[in-house]
This record gives sequence, structure tokens and C-alpha cells, in this order.
Amino acid sequence: MANRTLDLRTAFVAPFRRLTVETIYQAIREVVEENEEFIADLNREQLHAGLLDDGRPITPDYTDVTVTLKDAKGQPSDRVTLKDKGDFYGSIYTQVFADSFLIDATDPKTAELMAKYSDRIVGLTTESTARLVAFFRPQIIHKLQLLIR
Repeated sequence: MANRTLDLRTAFVAPFRRLTVETIYQAIREVVEENEEFIADLNREQLHAGLLDDGRPITPDYTDVTVTLKDAKGQPSDRVTLKDKGDFYGSIYTQVFADSFLIDATDPKTAELMAKYSDRIVGLTTESTARLVAFFRPQIIHKLQLLIR
């Protein structure tokens, strides 16, 4: 029976050498771009829960008049959600850069809302970031696996 030596460098290490910092960032960027709506939805969920990106409640509370109007519409009034018709929520988007991404909104009321409630109304809490990482991890690994084949 003939013995055959397997070169570990050729079989296992060489494919991984195709991974560079740039290819890893590229894979991550692609996953972020493919899931921009997921990121925006995480931000919308936080807002609906009445939370800023640092996990603190959105303040100041709604005025008595706003609470009455929200109650009449069947909308939550026990916390600030920044949702009336949904224009602000619908305008939340993700912009991807070389090694980061930005969450922002294009609704004309955005600057006014940020001035009143904080610029932290857009962004992700620690919990949302953990959900994002868990959701993205298998997708990023899959993209990297394709690169080393």
C-alpha cells in the first residue's frame, strides 16, 4: 500500500490566504447592503418600544394633547414612539461606507425630531446590535467560505 503525504499548507492554509482585510470588509459590506431593511427595522422596533440607541427612554414624554390624540388613534401613548402616520419610520435608511454604516432618516421632520428628542433616535441599542451580529454572522461566514473555495 502506497503512502501519500498531504501538504497541509496546500490543502488548508492556501485557501485562507485569499482572505485579506479588504475581502473580509467587502463580504461584510455586501451583507449589510443586502440587509439594509433589517437594520432599519431594528431601529423602528426600538422606536416603537420608546428607546434611544443607548437604551434610554425617548423623552420628553408626550403632552396631554398628544396622548389624547394617540389614544383616539389606537396608538401607544405610554411611551414616545415618534410614529404618527409612519413617514419618519418609512424614511429610516442605512448608508454603507468602507468600514462602517450609518443609520439616518430623510423625513423632513427628522431634524426637528432630533432637536427635540435627541440625535440618538437613529442608531442601534446594544441588544439590537447583538441581534444584528447574530443575524449577519452566518451570512458573512457563507460569503467568506465562497472566497476560499
